[in-house]
Amino acid sequence: MQILRNALLAGVVVLAPAAAFAADLAPPPVEPIAPEIVPSFTWTGFYAGLNAGYGRGNLDTDLKAVPTATAPTLERALGFGLNGGAAKVKGSANGIVAGGQIGYNYQIDPNWVIGAEADLQYAGLDTKKTFIGAQNIPVTVKNELNWFGTARVRAGYAFDNVLIYGTGGLAYGQVKTKVSTGGTNLSGSETKFGWALGAGAEYALTQNWTVRAEYLYVDLGKAETIKANSEIAQITAKTDVSVHTVRAGVNYKF
Repeated sequence: MQILRNALLAGVVVLAPAAAFAADLAPPPVEPIAPEIVPSFTWTGFYAGLNAGYGRGNLDTDLKAVPTATAPTLERALGFGLNGGAAKVKGSANGIVAGGQIGYNYQIDPNWVIGAEADLQYAGLDTKKTFIGAQNIPVTVKNELNWFGTARVRAGYAFDNVLIYGTGGLAYGQVKTKVSTGGTNLSGSETKFGWALGAGAEYALTQNWTVRAEYLYVDLGKAETIKANSEIAQITAKTDVSVHTVRAGVNYKF
């Protein structure tokens, strides 16, 4: 018995260091791998894009003929065809508007977005009206707004990759007027400045591509497109221009 106990003790003494050594060789615990965090969309950055849509414009012209000092009678001055020396011609037009825009957004953490945008638009909006004036003379007035542009600020609220915004600022465009009556043809144009106001929604498809829908109202005020002097009268045409647009667009964010 004594011999057996001694053998067991000897085995324990021999095996204990081996077990401790084996424990030292055990692999270290594996650290769990943190899941990759995909960054949420940010609206901050420069962008450029294209747009197209529908526009409806009102182009209303005030015509006026003021007799010169050398005109023998007011009736002669009204040979231009204007009853009472003045006439108001209202016209409306609708058609396609299309163009491009560039801008910059800055996202104020976490949801508010401010920015600036400039755009330039083709607008094939023209009106043509004919009325019978003084002495049964037909008078034809044609107005054109072929292009306009804006420079605006934008401010909105972002729901991650969806932005709801309002916008407003400066507008400008070229207005052309042609007046024909009794063998007399007059024409002129003016590049006029006004204001623009609108709202829209934009959706980010990816980190770089966004799509949008926007309503924009443009008011260029009254442009003095014609100011002509003849022997019998000074003739002026002032055209008041306003445009409603609904546009869809796509932007690439840099």
